[in-house]
Amino acid sequence: MWVERLATVEGESTGIFYPLVTKGSYVEQGARVGYVTDYVGRTVSEAARAGRRIVLYVRAVPSLNKGDTIASIGVVKKGGPD
Repeated sequence: MWVERLATVEGESTGIFYPLVTKGSYVEQGARVGYVTDYVGRTVSEAARAGRRIVLYVRAVPSLNKGDTIASIGVVKKGGPD
């Protein structure tokens, strides 16, 4: 596998982050990386990624501020290195 570039998923709102993927897992078209709730448990946003990518980093700390990094996703290059 060859990672062509890195895509960062940022939090759209402040709250508590719940990951739905683990480091090393593949994210396919429309898959959710995780979701954010407010402090009483209502979902306020969801993070998704499109295309074939691999999760390189997932936020381990549940507290989240708007704009914080939720995950780093490697975009897999078809065919390997040039």
